[in-house]
Amino acid sequence: MQPINSEKLHQIQSVMDTFVAAGPNRCISEGENKGAGRSVSFSSIEPASQILSVRGGTARPAASVIKLPLFMAACALHQKNQLPQQTFTKHELGTTRYASIVSAFEDTHAFTLMEMIKLGIITSDNPIAVAITKLVPFQIVNSFMAAIGCSQGAQMQAGFTEDELGPKGRVNTLSTDDCIVILSEINARYPLIYDAMANNLRNSRLNLLLPETWEAPHKTGSLEGVVNDIGLVANKGRKFAVAFLTDGEPSPEKTSAEIAATTLKIAEIFFA
Repeated sequence: MQPINSEKLHQIQSVMDTFVAAGPNRCISEGENKGAGRSVSFSSIEPASQILSVRGGTARPAASVIKLPLFMAACALHQKNQLPQQTFTKHELGTTRYASIVSAFEDTHAFTLMEMIKLGIITSDNPIAVAITKLVPFQIVNSFMAAIGCSQGAQMQAGFTEDELGPKGRVNTLSTDDCIVILSEINARYPLIYDAMANNLRNSRLNLLLPETWEAPHKTGSLEGVVNDIGLVANKGRKFAVAFLTDGEPSPEKTSAEIAATTLKIAEIFFA
């Protein structure tokens, strides 16, 4: 397969520059969102190429995107038979003030670990993520991220209990370059997670404008001012990875639309 040519790479870089330039670059108000701004990274996966990025090394709040390395680490431990508990009942998973897929099941229903991981990605379920963190502590997730090549800024320091949601969750950080590493690892070694991302039910960002016949496994993340989405886009036997992390965004809806439009522009260049 021929590598992506330099002219296309230049055009994609320009599209990414435009997305970042349109974002907030200073605090919304005194003492808040000191890291306000946008980052975006791109990499051709098939054929392989170098990473292109704008502020790709800046660590930003990951929000629910951090669930990907959490679940990846759980899968890796499961493959080595190093997890002590393989099933959870609905009752054990607990409740949340947010929507949860777990509520559809009887209290006695037993979920396997792989079912939990798939549902946790497809619906970004917090009670499931909380259960997984009991099996896979933060330090294991951080060691896993370091082992696959993520930067020191890739850190999970809070979970998804009711007390940890909101501002406290901002301590979980990734850069968009880290996200490309994570996506590349999923593409190469974690088909279960890839498939779950392809069935993501939250589709108002990265893949909103893409044709339904294209494959676009992705994972969103949201906090106040934080509008994130990272994923892979495949068509015509070719595939690329793209990651958007933002902070200090005054309008999540507008930012989501801009992520969708930027992804479509990149795809049109890449697949042309």
